[in-house]
Amino acid sequence: MRSKHVVDVYFDFAKAFDTVSHVKLISKRQAYGIDGTLLSIITDFLTDRSQRVVLRAGTSAFSKVVSGVPQGSVLGPLLFLLYINDITDLYPGHVSIKLFADDIKIYMEINNISDVAVFQNNCKKNLAVYNAF
Repeated sequence: MRSKHVVDVYFDFAKAFDTVSHVKLISKRQAYGIDGTLLSIITDFLTDRSQRVVLRAGTSAFSKVVSGVPQGSVLGPLLFLLYINDITDLYPGHVSIKLFADDIKIYMEINNISDVAVFQNNCKKNLAVYNAF
């Protein structure tokens, strides 16, 4: 029996939930067919948010939140996945990709040495896309 080899790469976006562009996210939701009342509810959930820091010694002024999805919410991870879901389109059929919250696993079964080069080239080519998030 011939053993199989798999090569994989894991990405974890730093501060991923904080960097989601509301404008891009709304546009992507519409592209997925989310519209009407549901789009309005999600848009209202994201927009006109503010935050402040509260400590024993005092409280900061409110600042408008212009990007990001709320962490600790049920919708946060779902909205983030909608935001990055099209990243799977960057890879051909023989390269597999799995998304979970702000983590990405890219992997491929290796049948010969040229498969390693294909995998590496795909990852290098798309590195700029990851940095854009």
